[in-house]
Amino acid sequence: MLFHEGLPADHLHVICTGRVKVTASSSNGRLFLLRVAGPGDILGLAALDEHTLHRVSAETLSSCTIKSIPRADFIRVMKTNPELSLITALALSREYQSAFLSARRLALHTSAAGKLASTLLDWARADDGSDCPSPTNLPISFLMQLSQEDLGSMAGLSRETVSRLLTRFRREGLVDQSDDRMTLNNPGRLEARYR
Repeated sequence: MLFHEGLPADHLHVICTGRVKVTASSSNGRLFLLRVAGPGDILGLAALDEHTLHRVSAETLSSCTIKSIPRADFIRVMKTNPELSLITALALSREYQSAFLSARRLALHTSAAGKLASTLLDWARADDGSDCPSPTNLPISFLMQLSQEDLGSMAGLSRETVSRLLTRFRREGLVDQSDDRMTLNNPGRLEARYR
């Protein structure tokens, strides 16, 4: 665990390698996977506001290299380094984009299949490093480090629903999965069918 929701946010964490899942919890203890952060992402930006508590928790998904920077040191360097200020602004922009995509996925997709398809497409695009590519008919293969429970949390679905839908997507020839690799055989068709 990098940090827990509700604890003081006094450090920023720069992900150099690996993936980190960022979750929020409800009052009844249910976890919602907000996003998966990767290399170049800065976590704990709430620490820029003094006396703030973390609103989310962050946990590594795999072996990671992460640099932790105390709040005061980060602000001191940011004041004298315009490049760091730009990097911070871009990190905030990525966080906003991620929050927007999560909200859109949950609010606009009325079907469970649409929510899962959108989650898989977003994950593939993030792994590919391209935020918003146009739909393509070429297969996209990516490392799937999330469990079915994590996928469900990200899509607002139960693990059982994710399992059932993945079986359906495989049967329709839309996805293949072996070990920790997932392939979207025809991302454009997946997006069009479950929009």
